[in-house]
Amino acid sequence: MLSASAAVGALAFVGAPWWAVAVVAVLGIVMPGVILLAQVVLPEDSEHKRDLLMVALRYLDRRAIASTVACLWPGRQVVD
Repeated sequence: MLSASAAVGALAFVGAPWWAVAVVAVLGIVMPGVILLAQVVLPEDSEHKRDLLMVALRYLDRRAIASTVACLWPGRQVVD
């Protein structure tokens, strides 16, 4: 695995455009934080992971049904 600083150095060495170097630098700074945040926020217990997944799937299912109804019958509301 290549570290962000090594990737930025390699891009700068080969003469990559400044915006490519900047994108890699920002991703190298942001991604470890996002991964760490996900590890902290997401529950460890498998039962809690299952519950979280079920809530997310129900939400996506409701949105899909609502958008389908809105496309097929404009002006009609979905009632749970």
